[in-house]
Amino acid sequence: MEYDAVVVGAGPAGLMAARKIARKGFSALILEKERDLGTRACAEAVSSSAFETAEIPPSSSLISNTIHGAYVFPPDESKMVKISGEYRGYILNKPLFLYALASEAASAGSEIQMRSEGK
Repeated sequence: MEYDAVVVGAGPAGLMAARKIARKGFSALILEKERDLGTRACAEAVSSSAFETAEIPPSSSLISNTIHGAYVFPPDESKMVKISGEYRGYILNKPLFLYALASEAASAGSEIQMRSEGK
């Protein structure tokens, strides 16, 4: 089958991109090399705007914890940055968050293939 777009990776960005492509009336195939969504530890801490960007209402099933600040370190741990004040964010239940995005992408018409790599 031919697709108008192939999206490599079923992370938040890939799923939102495929959803947008499908909503515009184009066919989209998402290729994900992992067996399940959300198996890699990454991007569990998000700002409160993440749900607005994802167009998914925040719900207790998607949120493990609410945070009001954070300490951020670069990979070499050379300098710590403190985020506080009016900041509000969440620790996600990442697999459920990704499944919610995948469901929306599929409902819009995208196809998702797990255990597939784009090369």
